[in-house]
Amino acid sequence: MVIDYLNNKFIISTNFNELDLVRKFPCRKFVSKTKMWEASSLKLNVMHIKELMKTYDNLKMTQDCLNYINNFDDALPKYKDFPTCFEFKYEPRSYQIGALNHVYNLNNSMLAMAMGTGKSKIIIDLMNAHFCLKKIDALVIICPCSIRYVWEKQLQEHAFFDYEFQILDKKAFKKIDNMIQSKDKTKLKILVCGVESLQLSDGRLTHKFNEFTKLNKVACVVDEAHDIKNPTSNRFKNIFNATRNCVYRIAMTGTPVSQGILDLFGIYQFIDPNILGIKDFWSFKNRYTITETIKLKSKEFKKIVGYKNVEELMKLVSPYTYQVTKDEASKELPSKVYMTRFLEMENEQSKLYTKIKKDKIIELKGLDDINQIYNNALSLYVSLQQVSGGFVNADTGQVDDKGEPIKKISDIVTDQKNKKLQEIKSIIDELPDNEQVIIWCKYRYEVEKVTRFLSDYKTDKFKFGAVSFLDKTKEERQEIQKQMDNRDIRYFVSTPNSGGTGLTINTVCYVIYYSNSERLLFREQSEDRCHRIGQNRTVTYFDLIYKNTVDEKIYDCLKSKKDFSEHIKQSLNNINDMV
Repeated sequence: MVIDYLNNKFIISTNFNELDLVRKFPCRKFVSKTKMWEASSLKLNVMHIKELMKTYDNLKMTQDCLNYINNFDDALPKYKDFPTCFEFKYEPRSYQIGALNHVYNLNNSMLAMAMGTGKSKIIIDLMNAHFCLKKIDALVIICPCSIRYVWEKQLQEHAFFDYEFQILDKKAFKKIDNMIQSKDKTKLKILVCGVESLQLSDGRLTHKFNEFTKLNKVACVVDEAHDIKNPTSNRFKNIFNATRNCVYRIAMTGTPVSQGILDLFGIYQFIDPNILGIKDFWSFKNRYTITETIKLKSKEFKKIVGYKNVEELMKLVSPYTYQVTKDEASKELPSKVYMTRFLEMENEQSKLYTKIKKDKIIELKGLDDINQIYNNALSLYVSLQQVSGGFVNADTGQVDDKGEPIKKISDIVTDQKNKKLQEIKSIIDELPDNEQVIIWCKYRYEVEKVTRFLSDYKTDKFKFGAVSFLDKTKEERQEIQKQMDNRDIRYFVSTPNSGGTGLTINTVCYVIYYSNSERLLFREQSEDRCHRIGQNRTVTYFDLIYKNTVDEKIYDCLKSKKDFSEHIKQSLNNINDMV
């Protein structure tokens, strides 16, 4: 076997009996014109040549090839502890200090840390150090649209430096341009981008994103990095191409391998293609998966039945990765962790919400009696919260035998366009697939909708998918309690009215509020179904909130430990503030 190095490729000439050795090159192809093999000059191919140099006596290399192999930089990254001279707004936990020490001296890294362990604080503290040492001038954060505002609040809470902040939005283009053109070096320029906004390579948002990443010294962070795991998607390509010159590239996720080892390729390609040392996804797949051919009628396809070379893969990625599980962090975490996901309504849903609100404000301003204003305001909030839930309960114009108006429930948006339903799926995608989830809804129709929507979504490891707790007999309620205890049910869905008392569900540590009751008592009772004696894990609560809507007002009241009705009473003299 003779190996030459030419035009950034290894050129391999070989005898027939050496084909098995050639096939061990992870990235190679046979060129029929030259009757030679070509292999890209990436890390795994270099590693294979170095192994051949030790074990195969008939190997010959040209001087160019030998020079390249000897000069190839395959040294492990050099770690350096996070400087103790920097101050924190809040002292990091010990595992957060471990993360800072691991990634501080790395230009490219992954925080593979469980949900709720404080990854965003680590990033903010890390960027504080890099900015103070003049290593960066700007920071771009790519995340799901639902957590863009979460980053805004996290920065307000943890940032120990001055910064300019904008969310990538067409309405903010002028402000973003001003930030890009600003010569002020005393403030870190921060742009937060919704990953969904970067789908179109020729879109205006993508162009503005590209402009920002062309600033001098930019750090790029991808939060929920499993959203860019598909290397063939436009989303991945746009982010990959725009961030190649960033001085730091960091990925964050609690589930780096939610669907298997293949998820790692796209994430580590973004961080640094040299980490894996494999040029394309298909070579990666061939290197690390075991497949078998399945015949279906007249077609054949390959099915993944296992993985191989896993130890090699872990050896490649581990130096650049800091991992913390929820169990490992639980000793230092508070017993409850609250997380909000801010969403934006679909266009038709938003128009209806605005119309109902405006019409009711006109009606309220025409009233003089305080009791009438209060009762009508309550009615308004019911209507607005139903729109937020994705449905309306409207009069049909008919009456029943008792003279009461007959109402009919109808959806405003389809399940595919319902941002709350889709966000529930996104949260579930971030969780280990053996975790149970409780989902609370204010309205019965929402319970039915969520139960139907999740009936068979990622339920392979459970006997039952989504189970509603509505309209159950005493015996049925006891049976559901038993099935939850035995971890037979994946999703428990209910209203706080139906399931908020008399249940103990200690097997669950993830809770989602599709919508909130306006009463603090119902919120506290529903939270305590899984946060009680016998629970030995931190419980994480997610609230799905449409920004600048009744969702946010109710959530703020509950967070302040008061009923929403108190807000209405306090705002009776200011109707605009009330709604």
